Amino acid sequence: MKRLKLNTFDLEQYIEVAIEAGTYKLYAEGDQEVDHGKYLVVWKKDDNRWKLHKDIWNSSISNQPA
Repeated sequence: MKRLKLNTFDLEQYIEVAIEAGTYKLYAEGDQEVDHGKYLVVWKKDDNRWKLHKDIWNSSISNQPA
């Protein structure tokens, strides 16, 4: 994979936790899109720095035969 494009469409921040939701596109050689979908990231504040705590992503491309 050569490039990943993230588009955050929602971000909620609380005192020590933030939740980010968005979409992604994954590109291979020649700028060919090979996957796209949704993601969710939970950030936690640790020693006054935001660190990734948990994340999940789901492809929107079906791999089932037609």
